[in-house]
Amino acid sequence: MPSNSNADGQSPSFQHIQRSFGAYVRTGDDAQRPEGVSRERGEIYRELTFNNIKGFLDNNFPVLSKIFGEQAWQDLARQFVAEHACSTPYFLEIGREFLSWFRGVAATQCGEWPFAVELAHYEWAELAIAVAEDEAEQGFAEVGLLDTRPLISRNAWSLRYDYPVHQIGPDFLPTEPPEQQTFLLVYRDPQDDVQFMQINALTWLLVENLRQTDTKTADQILTSIAAEFPQLSVESVLAGGEQTLAELQQRGVVIGSQLVAESSQSPSTALFGLAISPNPDKNFC
Repeated sequence: MPSNSNADGQSPSFQHIQRSFGAYVRTGDDAQRPEGVSRERGEIYRELTFNNIKGFLDNNFPVLSKIFGEQAWQDLARQFVAEHACSTPYFLEIGREFLSWFRGVAATQCGEWPFAVELAHYEWAELAIAVAEDEAEQGFAEVGLLDTRPLISRNAWSLRYDYPVHQIGPDFLPTEPPEQQTFLLVYRDPQDDVQFMQINALTWLLVENLRQTDTKTADQILTSIAAEFPQLSVESVLAGGEQTLAELQQRGVVIGSQLVAESSQSPSTALFGLAISPNPDKNFC
């Protein structure tokens, strides 16, 4: 019968056994397998653990996994399990943990796909928004949206990528980014379904600025945006912005509005340091 004592004749602590067995389950290193645990029994736990984690990765990153191919994706998943020390025990956070790890290895693991990290982030965003907590209901001020600070749902993310991640797949693998960046809005609609919406640079700036300030109205923000793009008239930017805000309200992205104190409404042309590629489309959305 195998001994459970170490070289000093002392029995290892339960925590030590747990850590050793956890390391064995992650890496398959026999040196980490605790005494009394046969390789056959250990492998059962290893495969159960790996298959559970890989199942979540498959569901969270369907396009990225297809691009890698079955064997390479499985090898990448095993490397992730072996190398990465997750900071959370929740299965729903596996995608976030993988993304954090993947950022550090993508250059060596998939150098021929320079879009890989952006694609992984795009795919992870869908699950992150799907499982996010509901937010409290907000009311709308009894004036037009332009005269208020529209409230953006925390379950609506305005995303900016160098690559058109929403178009990438096994049959489209760009090796160079296009001249124009890709702007996307990922949000949870009133039916709690996750939706994706391609937007342009102006809408992205509007949403980002609304999210970052509580002292400016939509009218002020849109006026600031117009000042940054002299090729656009203030009138056209205000009209387009008003129409966009109405659509975003219908989609559940704008979930309320607040009046802004007059003392806070100082003119400004600064856009909070948000930089975008040149030549935005003339119309919002």
